[in-house]
Amino acid sequence: VVAFTNSHGEWNLDYISQVLPIIIIDRIRAVNPPKPERHSDVIAWHDTFDGDFSYQVVVRQLILSLEKSPFNYICSIKVLERVKSFMWKLSHGRLITNARHWEMGISASNSCPLCTYGEETCIHLFRDYVVAKQIWSFWW
Repeated sequence: VVAFTNSHGEWNLDYISQVLPIIIIDRIRAVNPPKPERHSDVIAWHDTFDGDFSYQVVVRQLILSLEKSPFNYICSIKVLERVKSFMWKLSHGRLITNARHWEMGISASNSCPLCTYGEETCIHLFRDYVVAKQIWSFWW
């Protein structure tokens, strides 16, 4: 990162603009450049103030990510358990599709048997498949 700064400790935007797209340059501008007295990059854990790795922080982040998971929502809705199970599998990409069978070495093809266009994934079945698009068009 230090290589992308000039002798004044500022981002060397002339150099950066030659090697990176503008969208990345805009993100770089939003970040303070490294301090000039540091001559080499260091590995730091970005989720702590001192940059040191912490198991406590990892556990806290895992708990927070579980709270953001659709699992809590799925468990709270009043539907049959098999519907909850289906929704959980769908939200975690665990439905048994041709793509999953193919990954496991069970199927010779990962393509969709209904339309033979693209691989049969959860996204394909519930969003990209022609019939799914028609169904979604009733609401959107």
